[in-house]
Amino acid sequence: SKTTQVLGLLPALREGILIANDPNSERLARLRSRLQKETDARGAVITSFDARLFPAFPSTPFHRILADVPCSGDGMLRRLPR
Repeated sequence: SKTTQVLGLLPALREGILIANDPNSERLARLRSRLQKETDARGAVITSFDARLFPAFPSTPFHRILADVPCSGDGMLRRLPR
């Protein structure tokens, strides 16, 4: 996953943390399991916020942000029809 790849770069950078956020608890459970098996997850913080309500970190600026967002809702509509 992209999260494990980025987390794997942190030791080479010698600093930083990775914040992985997903409002879907099932995907977070899979990510947590994958991180524990495949990486040294000490540099990871896993959260489950709606991105619109993500808390601010005023004293700690982000140096890099990778947003993995869908380009449309088509895939979600097919999986979760209303």
